[in-house]
Amino acid sequence: AIGLNVFWVIQWRSVVSLVVGIVLFALIIAGIILNTIYLIREIRRNEQHDSFINAVTHELKTPIAITQLNIETILKRNLALDQQKKMLAISLLETQRLDNLCNNILLASQLDMGAYQAQTQEVDFTYIVSQAVLSFQNRFQDRKFTSSIQENVFIKGESVLLQLLINNLIDNAIKYAPAATV
Repeated sequence: AIGLNVFWVIQWRSVVSLVVGIVLFALIIAGIILNTIYLIREIRRNEQHDSFINAVTHELKTPIAITQLNIETILKRNLALDQQKKMLAISLLETQRLDNLCNNILLASQLDMGAYQAQTQEVDFTYIVSQAVLSFQNRFQDRKFTSSIQENVFIKGESVLLQLLINNLIDNAIKYAPAATV
C-alpha cells in the first residue's frame, strides 16, 4: 500500500509539472503573439510617419525653392521693374503659403496632442473662400478656375479650421479635376 501511495504522489507531481509547463508555454506563445501584433502596429505607424514627413518636406521645399529661384533671378539678371515686381509678388505669395503650411503643421500637432482649444466665432466665410480661391489661382495659373461665391456669408466656426477645410477641398479639386479646369 505504501508503494502505491508513493507511486500516486510521484504521478501527481508529474501531472502538476505538466499542467504548469503547458500553462507557461501558452503564456509564452500569447506573449509572442501580442508582441508581434504590437510590432506590426508600430511598423505601420512608422510608415505613416515617414509618408507624412516626406509629404510635409515636399510641401515646405516647394515654396522655398520658388522664392529662392525668384530672388536669385532678380539678383543675377537685369530684369525690367515690372518683371521684378511680378517675381517678388510670387515670392511673397509663396512665403505666405509657407507660413500657412507651418501654421497647419502646428495646428495638426496641437490637435494630435489634444492641446488645441477651439475658439469659435462668427467669421466671414465669403472672405475665407475668396482668399483661398485667389491663392490657388495665383499658384496654378495654367488652370481655369470657375467659382460662384455668395456674398456676405457669415458662419460661426473656427477661422483656421475653415481655411484648412476650403484649402483641402480646392487642392483635391485640382488633383482630380480635368487638367485645364477646376
